[in-house]
Amino acid sequence: MGLVMIGDIISITLTPIIAFMFLKCFYDDSIQITGSKIFIYLLPQVLAVTVMKLAVFTDLIQFKFAFEKFTQLIYLITPVVIFCGRKKRIRYYIKNIILTVILSAFFNLTITTVAISGCMILMRTQIITSDSYNIFYYLLIFFSMIIIMLWLYIAFIRKHLTIPMRKRDTFLFFVYFLFVLMIFLTNNYNGEYGWDESWIIFVSVKLFMLLLMILIPVVIIKSRQSTYYNELSNRNEQFLELELTASNAYRKSQEDTRAFRHDMNNNLMIISALMKKNQYSEAEEYINSLFETLSSFSPKIVTGDNMLDSLFASKLPIIEEKSIKLDIKGVIDGNLDWKPIDICAVFANLIDNAIEACDKVTEKNRYIKVNIRKTDFQYIITFHNSVAQLVDCSKFNDNFQYTSKPEKKRHGFGMKNIRHTLAKYGAIMQISCTDMEFTTQIIIMK
Repeated sequence: MGLVMIGDIISITLTPIIAFMFLKCFYDDSIQITGSKIFIYLLPQVLAVTVMKLAVFTDLIQFKFAFEKFTQLIYLITPVVIFCGRKKRIRYYIKNIILTVILSAFFNLTITTVAISGCMILMRTQIITSDSYNIFYYLLIFFSMIIIMLWLYIAFIRKHLTIPMRKRDTFLFFVYFLFVLMIFLTNNYNGEYGWDESWIIFVSVKLFMLLLMILIPVVIIKSRQSTYYNELSNRNEQFLELELTASNAYRKSQEDTRAFRHDMNNNLMIISALMKKNQYSEAEEYINSLFETLSSFSPKIVTGDNMLDSLFASKLPIIEEKSIKLDIKGVIDGNLDWKPIDICAVFANLIDNAIEACDKVTEKNRYIKVNIRKTDFQYIITFHNSVAQLVDCSKFNDNFQYTSKPEKKRHGFGMKNIRHTLAKYGAIMQISCTDMEFTTQIIIMK
């Protein structure tokens, strides 16, 4: 009984850690997995599960059923509070409790099935006996859990990599779960573990099933990872195109400016000649044309950050094409001192979202307003854009993958990408909405 209880305690306490590591890597980047948090989590969990198991295995505790349910409640709530942090909405915690239960059941069933199948093979091949079955069973469970935890940490958490799962990937994991359940239900021992005429077939089938149980989730995740990097490569390609466009526009403006300066002497001579002939109206007309030429050299967008200027300038043709009124007030005192690709990741998404929202509004009511304010310690950049209807901002504030586009599995990651990028620089984003205007405020520390 002692070995069984210790094995169950290890299995029950480690499973939610795996579940939350999986959630962080493939669902919610705001979940915090650190060594100190795991240690804080393990103390009450081990105690609660130990007491619960003692209540089950012994008759020393009265009201055993009620006590067991109470410890199970602690078991469910503790990891959510520790790993998800505070100051979140109640439904956020409830959602994560439900996901933890589902994922814990998924991993527990999968790891248990692997351990049972592995022990059956070892017993059929007479490597172990029925007396040592429990030892090898719990060792397989323990090492399987450690391998999964190390893999998630090394491959994703340590690299700060979050790859959101799509509906197709979730469906594949559901099918995989049914496959594992089928194997679990068909695991039986028939009371015989020695050599017989069917042992080769038995071992071969079990080995094949074990390989499938180990390889299928790895293949699903690797496929999603490959797609994610392709999407990231496409975004980087768009960023490089934007930089090239901005560079070409800057070079052209410099060439036009040098050409205008080169012709300045000729222009002054013409104006002087016209004035000597008392052709003042013609001279004034010529000067006005020079002013128009000079104004064309002046940048239409001035934010104080070169990359941000280029980004707005690249979006200006589509803004004008859709008859959207763009108004930018205030400037950044010096550049943001961000990586250009991060500026693109944040503000390109915000501009694209604003353009998309304005496109659903009647033409006369389309606008995008950008206000840039600065204090001694921070920049406050606020986007206002018109909307056709009220948007549920809580979906954005809860890290929800939300999009109004029909192909939802390919969209809805814009706000997640923005929040992830802002977190790198200690910046925060606040979102609000009325039935006519959507507001995004970004606070950047200097």
